[in-house]
Amino acid sequence: MTAAHENPFRTRRVEALPFQFTHDSWPRLLQRLEQLNHRAAIVGPHGMGKTTLLVELAQRLRERGRTIHHLRFTEEQPHLLPEDRAILDQASGQDDVVMIDSCECLGWLEWQRVKLATCKAGGLVITAHHPGRLPALIEMKPSMEILDRLLGKLLPTFPCPEERLALFNRHKGNIRDIFRELYDRHAQGV
Repeated sequence: MTAAHENPFRTRRVEALPFQFTHDSWPRLLQRLEQLNHRAAIVGPHGMGKTTLLVELAQRLRERGRTIHHLRFTEEQPHLLPEDRAILDQASGQDDVVMIDSCECLGWLEWQRVKLATCKAGGLVITAHHPGRLPALIEMKPSMEILDRLLGKLLPTFPCPEERLALFNRHKGNIRDIFRELYDRHAQGV
């Protein structure tokens, strides 16, 4: 049995992993974002690293002088709250970029309000499970290559390739769920 602070798949270690590109790079992603007038979507299924990419993108935009305004929605909270509206009201300059995590949780009417409220902002970047609300900045897909790279950082001695493939298939490429299972296994000493 592994103590939580020794578990290689503990939250702090997993969240510290940098975003992993498959066929892209930061310079190309930032160039594409400029071509899209800083209005774009990070698209992909659950557990692909959309939020990680959004956070890292925010940092890179801050380094370029942008002011980031971050909103997050959930299935339990799919509406603009007064504090969300206040954030949107602040984001009215060309250096302001609004970043919305889990934008697909917003209904059509709320999405229209967001688009209207951000029309003067210098950018709007969202995460979503499906394309459509904004042009895609990047479309993520499940990748064994990414899983192998991340496992190599967390546990270089991870078992055989067959086990990695079985995990990948069982969780349909959802890396977050794979790491949860591996955390539980290590916690139980399996």
